[in-house]
Amino acid sequence: LDRAFCIVDMEGVVVAAREAISKRKLPALATIETVLLNGGATLELRAPGQAPIQIETAPLNTSKNGDILIVDASGKSTTTSGGGDEDDVPAMAGWKLGELKGVVLEEASEWVNIYLNGVVKTASGKARPTRYAMVRSVSH
Repeated sequence: LDRAFCIVDMEGVVVAAREAISKRKLPALATIETVLLNGGATLELRAPGQAPIQIETAPLNTSKNGDILIVDASGKSTTTSGGGDEDDVPAMAGWKLGELKGVVLEEASEWVNIYLNGVVKTASGKARPTRYAMVRSVSH
């Protein structure tokens, strides 16, 4: 199930709009626990102070599951300094998996919004509300 689900910022407030968010970019994601149940058929999300939510893990088909959202799967390297004499990697080299097709899971998105909009703050402690979406990749 690696890369089958992602959370995106639909409005681009916390990270670029519709970019798959990593824990490096949004450390609050590390507070969401994932548990596979029922032999892997169900993904449960748990977070402090929030009732858990369960999501079916079966692959989705684009013709049956609603509108497609294009998610950008890219980022800047945090492990390559680049610019050294022995390599031709530019400073802050990026990586790009390309664009992934997915479907927004409405109930899970509501859960993610309630939780993350309650815990994500600016450096000065102010809330940084945005519209998050939980996205499930789809088969072609």
